[in-house]
Amino acid sequence: MPSTVFVICTHLHYAHVLNIRECINARMVVQKTELDFALSPHPLFAHLYDASMAEELPFETVEGDVELLAGIKLHHFGGHTPGSQGVAVRTHQGQAVISGMCTTQKNFDPPLGVAHTPVLACGIHVDPIQSYEAIARIKRMADIILPNHDTRLLEGMK
Repeated sequence: MPSTVFVICTHLHYAHVLNIRECINARMVVQKTELDFALSPHPLFAHLYDASMAEELPFETVEGDVELLAGIKLHHFGGHTPGSQGVAVRTHQGQAVISGMCTTQKNFDPPLGVAHTPVLACGIHVDPIQSYEAIARIKRMADIILPNHDTRLLEGMK
């Protein structure tokens, strides 16, 4: 019996789902608020979405924080996009969280002198306060943070 393959869409900016059509027979999971926004994005953000893709694909929607599988939980954060979600995975080294937003490690640990706050909102956001609060929440809940746009991820977290 084949196992189920999930594609967890942290958000639907075209750069993050560009090749999703190649995921034949996968269950594509996204927050309902994100899919709704992608189908009719605000004009300020329309260039970041492909509404036809959102209409054509069989997305499965969730709302809020949801345990997808044992040890894998989806967290609705918002801020970056209305339906941004992160993925928390229980590992033998603790809870790893994929941020789901356009972040680097500097968002979670700003260099001294750059910011006077413990975290920084991501650069692209629909709500800067919600973005800030989401990053602070991730920092509190994660033992291991995997920021989506941190080049260290490409280097094997050296």
